[in-house]
Amino acid sequence: MSYESKVYQLLEANTAKYYAEKLSYGLKDLAPVINRQTMNFHYNVHYKGYIKKLNEALGNKPKPPIVELIKNIKKYDDKVRDNAGGYYNHSLFWKYMHPGGTPFEGKSELGKAIKSTFGSFNNFRNEFVESGKSQFGSGWVWLVKKDNRLEVVHTPNQDNPLMSNAGKPILGCDVWEHAYYLMNGPERGEWINNFFKIVHWNHCNTIFISD
Repeated sequence: MSYESKVYQLLEANTAKYYAEKLSYGLKDLAPVINRQTMNFHYNVHYKGYIKKLNEALGNKPKPPIVELIKNIKKYDDKVRDNAGGYYNHSLFWKYMHPGGTPFEGKSELGKAIKSTFGSFNNFRNEFVESGKSQFGSGWVWLVKKDNRLEVVHTPNQDNPLMSNAGKPILGCDVWEHAYYLMNGPERGEWINNFFKIVHWNHCNTIFISD
């Protein structure tokens, strides 16, 4: 089963309405990188708010699987774009993280691709952090796979790389202030560096090797 098919199953058991992705860990379990208060606001207020507004924006219209909607986002207005991105990006984001993180395996398919593309894991990490820091205002930083190559990109607001055919998201970090301000204040770079402590590399590798 392809990665996108798995996403469809997770996010759209019934496309009459979009539903929140359930967390596989508790609100406090990503501490100290992400404290409980931030996770509570992020998941229960921001994330669920995007879902509510997306369902409202589409009204009684047929609701396609979220990946299909994201890829065809130019057909929709800005309200749908913003909230669909907020829903999809965060549904991915929760799965990119794991309490305490999982080890980065240099011999995994993703590990070998990162070394081939960036020269080393540290080079990749530095580029990822700098790209996230350079995003003006709110947005996201991503590791994407396109044409069997890896690339680091950043997107504004709640845009997703699939919206502009920039590649399949392999890893993404939220650089909106609500993601880190209660822990790191204005130090976005500190937040992105700390994010690497909780990355679920096993999950990222699974995405990378899927069709």
